[in-house]
Amino acid sequence: MKVQKKEFLFGIFLTAIILSIIGCIVIYSAKSSESFIRSYAFKQCIVMFLGIFVSVFIFFLSYRFISFFTWIAYIGNVMLLIAVLMMGVVRMGAQRWLVIGGFTIQPSELCKITVILALAKYFSWDFDNRKSIRYFIFSFLIAGVPMLLILKQPDLGTAMIIIPVLFSMLFFIGANYYYLFGTIGLGLLSAPLLWSRLADYQKSRLLTFINPNADPTGTGYTLLQSKVAIGSGGLYGKGWFHGTQTQLGFLPEKHTDFIFSVLGEEWGFIGALVVMFIYLVLIYYCLAVADHSKNVFGKVASVGLAVMLFTHIFINIAMTLGLMPITGLPLPFLSYGGSSLMTNFIVIGLLLNTYKQRHWF
Repeated sequence: MKVQKKEFLFGIFLTAIILSIIGCIVIYSAKSSESFIRSYAFKQCIVMFLGIFVSVFIFFLSYRFISFFTWIAYIGNVMLLIAVLMMGVVRMGAQRWLVIGGFTIQPSELCKITVILALAKYFSWDFDNRKSIRYFIFSFLIAGVPMLLILKQPDLGTAMIIIPVLFSMLFFIGANYYYLFGTIGLGLLSAPLLWSRLADYQKSRLLTFINPNADPTGTGYTLLQSKVAIGSGGLYGKGWFHGTQTQLGFLPEKHTDFIFSVLGEEWGFIGALVVMFIYLVLIYYCLAVADHSKNVFGKVASVGLAVMLFTHIFINIAMTLGLMPITGLPLPFLSYGGSSLMTNFIVIGLLLNTYKQRHWF
């Protein structure tokens, strides 16, 4: 199939690849082994190439097929989340993974996409009734069912991502603002009840955020080491493989949740600023796709995907700096994790496809 240059949004594709390559480089420093072939970085590179292929494949799919397939993907993902609770693999006290055909997948990562597409599909199907209470309730049901299943794993961080995505999409389409702000107020009033429902480790994370020095060798250790690593990087960083907090093993989860801390220590303020600028370009392209799309499904889905990526980026970086509680959310394209990286490239593929069909009504 011949593709015209103007149909392929090369900028968003290139930023995703650049971020992924940076991720592989930083992961290799964070979790280096005797050889590159045996390293975490090599596994991440394999997933990166598969992700590039998947995003290009999605680009060539029919836009009508994606729209039609949305509900099937949503229902299938909900069934996978149920399967996780029944037969999922338990790691570090959480049951979030399924082993299928020798491959380990995390359905909660894909769920963020299927929820966004399902919401966009519903909004486009019933757009004229967006001010009604029925519209509001159905939107919360679509997002709430998988969210509750993810909370049962438990995975509070991933479940919480769905909330800003849902509200931003509802706000964007012009849903009833009284319902929106009323729900937000109700959520704030129910905070004491939600606190009582949190697990002990989740409460510890929140208390550590308030005062990490209260337990510097326990619950506050990771946050303090992250801040030390980023602060010690200075303006230009200590250099690749020369970060003391990273190389001497003081920083936990350095290849996943705290990959930005490794970046800050070894690449310094300048390196971190460059990466944040690339992220800014990525979000700009996401919103540009929404702006160019002429149909409700593509426009609203693009906004949801942009908010999802931005929320991940903002929370992860703020978490490593001690500006938000530790949630365990990965940094898009940089953190190690096959399911996360593949999900990010699926997002890129969907945005590329939406831009290609931006004139489709």
